[in-house]
Amino acid sequence: MIRKAETTISIAGRGEAHAHLLVFVGDRSFRHALDGATCTIGRAADCNLQIDDASVSRRHAVVRLGSSGASIEDLGSHNGTRVNGATIHDATPVVGGDLISIGEATCLLQLPARPWSGELDLHILSRLESELDRARRYDRRVAILLWTIDAPLEGVVPLIAPLVRRCDAVGALRDHELLGVFPELDLDEATTIAERGLESIRPITGARVGIAAYPQDGRDATSLLDAARDALAGAERIGRAEAAIQHLAVGESSILVADRVMARTYELVRKLARSELPTLVVGETGTGKELVARALHEWSTRASSPFVAVNCAALPESLVESELFGHKRGAFTGADRDRAGLFEAASGGTLFFDEIGELPLSAQAKLLRAVETRTVTRIGEPMPIAVDVRFVAATNRDLAAEVAAGRFRQDLFYRLGAALVTLPPLRERPRDLVALARAFLSRACGRLGIAPLRLSEATLRALSAHAFPGNIRELGNTIEYAAAVVAGDADRDAHETTIEPWHLPSSNVAGADPGAGSGFRMRSIAEEVEELERRRMSEALAAASGNQSRAAEIIGMPRRTFVTKLGKYGLR
Repeated sequence: MIRKAETTISIAGRGEAHAHLLVFVGDRSFRHALDGATCTIGRAADCNLQIDDASVSRRHAVVRLGSSGASIEDLGSHNGTRVNGATIHDATPVVGGDLISIGEATCLLQLPARPWSGELDLHILSRLESELDRARRYDRRVAILLWTIDAPLEGVVPLIAPLVRRCDAVGALRDHELLGVFPELDLDEATTIAERGLESIRPITGARVGIAAYPQDGRDATSLLDAARDALAGAERIGRAEAAIQHLAVGESSILVADRVMARTYELVRKLARSELPTLVVGETGTGKELVARALHEWSTRASSPFVAVNCAALPESLVESELFGHKRGAFTGADRDRAGLFEAASGGTLFFDEIGELPLSAQAKLLRAVETRTVTRIGEPMPIAVDVRFVAATNRDLAAEVAAGRFRQDLFYRLGAALVTLPPLRERPRDLVALARAFLSRACGRLGIAPLRLSEATLRALSAHAFPGNIRELGNTIEYAAAVVAGDADRDAHETTIEPWHLPSSNVAGADPGAGSGFRMRSIAEEVEELERRRMSEALAAASGNQSRAAEIIGMPRRTFVTKLGKYGLR
């Protein structure tokens, strides 16, 4: 037995508004209005929301509404209460869009948007940190708007107040700089607010807005603000962080850079390219160390001369000397001709030692002498040959630790590491991750000969949550796999243009089904709810003969949200 009600309540003295739970039990779903300050959920007959299911305790949980917002508390239930998948124990704040699990039942909390008080938050950065903490805990979204306004902020605030909800926060960062924190808004919804805000303050000249969102543009306050400022730098009116991407020309190729830490890294690379300093590039496997080495060469005065790469891990110890320095005909069995080594081949240009940490100790001593003297001696040849090369080396090892352990020569370490470039892993470069994923997807669609695909917001969150130990190389393989899955799906709707989380390889994405051997991937509750929301919106539009306002009213969704999500779901 499930008892439900449809009523209207007053929240925090703000007038009549609808607050409800969208409840899913088995194959049924319905809307339960929250008809007071508290709503007790359980099997008992006196509960406001009664769910007769063995997984639900008699008095399972209670939802409370108050002037400071909504919260839920578990009442000592047997199976526990979860918010966005995380088990709660004490009273836990919740906002509209949060998923509450009561035993086997799932409730989607829907709260009305309440007007903002118009008071600037004096602790706006602390508020941003707290919202980001909530987003990390419960896999939610947060958007920020950074306004620069050539006018006193006191006169601007009343103009944008109608666009700001009670759950949002707005505060001054500096003179003429206003920060808005918007929980549960995606980038498209945040862009709509930015556009309407600029329209509201149209008489004020010089106003611009930079938009960034968690997690794709940053996972902490500093990186999000950096992303919003980068978005502002290239915007006439409204800039989104995802659009603030650099394409650095490296010879006939280009390097895509979105994250600020990588932009600074390549600024350093450009400066080092002008010098002759031996340079050591350090980073995990797949972070793009060879791209840095090529940039050091292409941006230098040696660009017209050879770039020679040596994979030290693939050099047999017995052939190191011959490969690097060359040999004279007859120097050893099989030496049927004179052969120049890689040092001579790179003369005038750059010699790149990839995975230098894998070079055997015996070979390190010979390499050190060649680096120090800038001469090589072919095997079987008495006279040394002068070589003019720039040395660049790369490793994924901690060479200082290797030196301490006696596995790498200290003198060679200092010779090759006169300058150091450190590449952060992809998991610390969220904007690069998203930009690269989209670039890889475009390239994969071209190779497969299919119409362009896009990455859904849920997929971007799934990718951002994964550690990517294989870094850029692993990301590229992941996107190639997903595109191939969609292209090869015989049952796919011809108009389907979106990569969803269940298209990703389960072994590569955090939160995917661990039973990956079968290829089975379970969809998350959030994705199921999004599918239901899309279906209900489509049904409402049909019932309202295409009238958007009426359709939004039918399913109890604010019109602004309804219109924004029409675009998100591709509805007409």
